[in-house]
Amino acid sequence: MDKLPKTETEAAPDAMRAAFHKYMDDTKLADIMSAAVADLYELEPHERPEDPVAFVCERMKVHQHAFAHADASHARENGS
Repeated sequence: MDKLPKTETEAAPDAMRAAFHKYMDDTKLADIMSAAVADLYELEPHERPEDPVAFVCERMKVHQHAFAHADASHARENGS
């Protein structure tokens, strides 16, 4: 049986999801978050901080700066 076309209300979550994924890609938020959590994962158990949320937030700032620097370098290399 063929599906009926989605109503505007049913299509809205798909559009919102697509917009959110674009936002995540454009801001590199998922990459930054993943890198920060990877930093936590790579610590030895005795090195892990008491406050992992603060650690991840701080590492996200570091990775955000690194990603921005890499993007700027890439843009310079490509003459943008």
